[in-house]
Amino acid sequence: MCLAMVSHRQAPRLVPALCLLLVPVLALLPATAATAQEKKVSLVFTGELLSQIATDNQGEQTAEIIDRIIGLSPTVINVRLQRAGGRVSLLLTAGADELLVSFQFTIDKMVYYRMRTARADITGVTEALQEAKAAEPLLREVGYRYDGRYSMIDLTLDLRPAIKTAREMQARRDVEERVAAAAKAGAAVRAKATAVKPSAPPPEEKPRPVLQETIPPPPASQAMYLSARGVVRQTAPVVDGQPSEAAWQSAPPLSFEVLGASGKMTVTAAALWSPDRLWMLVRWPDKTRDDVHRPWVWSKGEKVYVAGREVEDALSLSFAREGRMGDCMLAGNESSMDLWTWRAGRTDPSGFAEDATLTLSFQKIARANSYKARNGRSVWVKEEPDAGSPPYQARIVGAFAGDRIPRYISRTPSGSMADVAANGSWRDGFWTVEFSRRLSTGDPADAAFAPGREIIFSVAVFNSREGVDHSTSKELTLKLE
Repeated sequence: MCLAMVSHRQAPRLVPALCLLLVPVLALLPATAATAQEKKVSLVFTGELLSQIATDNQGEQTAEIIDRIIGLSPTVINVRLQRAGGRVSLLLTAGADELLVSFQFTIDKMVYYRMRTARADITGVTEALQEAKAAEPLLREVGYRYDGRYSMIDLTLDLRPAIKTAREMQARRDVEERVAAAAKAGAAVRAKATAVKPSAPPPEEKPRPVLQETIPPPPASQAMYLSARGVVRQTAPVVDGQPSEAAWQSAPPLSFEVLGASGKMTVTAAALWSPDRLWMLVRWPDKTRDDVHRPWVWSKGEKVYVAGREVEDALSLSFAREGRMGDCMLAGNESSMDLWTWRAGRTDPSGFAEDATLTLSFQKIARANSYKARNGRSVWVKEEPDAGSPPYQARIVGAFAGDRIPRYISRTPSGSMADVAANGSWRDGFWTVEFSRRLSTGDPADAAFAPGREIIFSVAVFNSREGVDHSTSKELTLKLE
């Protein structure tokens, strides 16, 4: 199967031991405060869940186990599960105020069975859990408790390496921004000096594609161009998923095909821009409106909530920042893409899209998956969210509150996660989604748009699917008129 892009949070992530995933922000935790040094993460298990972990040797229940761990454990954001040599590794990402910290928790699977059969043996189980500290230096303490219903493992993390690394990353970003600002100022001075010369004007130069210095653009006969029409602020569209505004009626559309696991279909796109913003509209056929994602369903037998089977529709736009992806991730190229993902169930209620960076590299990347490209080389694929909080959060459930309740709660994103506005509507068998973002955010992780420039992008459609089960377009080129 040819992969185009990875659906955020649903794609498996390999988080090796001794590795730390950080999302830096402008305001870091104060290093002198006691709470900034440590973070407690609690893993919550029901008896049924412990049995599944201990007995599922083939990994057939992995997805269900992961969903249950995330749903029961309030501080856990993402989980990956691995089994080897009778041991079970939980590769966890937990929120620590303004940081995301990833770490590994590995114990013998029989310890889970022991927690299931001898829950009240606090001292014995605690001693059995201590081996996890030897494999993960971020773990300071590992404890166990049982409240009569749930078995809980308490993990205390040392956040000092996280704080140090986040500050270093932010410092590098600050330097990059200052260098970019100085280069822009220098270019303006040179342009002004050239403009005042009385000599004959230089020969007209065609706009250069933004990626020309890395990989040449495709031949004109192969390139598919989406031309963005300029608008003034008074006629700019509202980001509501409705293409009825006059500005959209005058925008030249581009139709193209997407192919893949979500089916073959024709997609239509249009684009508009003003001196400070870009708008994109994408429309594609879908017989059903799927805007619910993995709801919590009450299990009458176990008296707990489990994840439902429903999966939302979604759409991703990826813009080339460095290099070119090609027609899919397995084309055998190295690139860095600015990835915008709208989701019918999780992001649409907030009016925003997820903003992330998709990286393809021939060099091994920490916390990334490796795939075999068409040219026989291994390409490492990593999707990393931009700084800030996403436009939704998982809902923590406990006591019965209804047979089916939403699993995710909409919220206003923060930081760079709030860069891309997005809203969709479904009508008469079609989804229509609008995106909008400033032409330049000043964030090195984001693609920059400008008049006279061209930028390569591609589209991926998720038809009630997630992960790699999507359909993708070939490379397209966006031009701002």
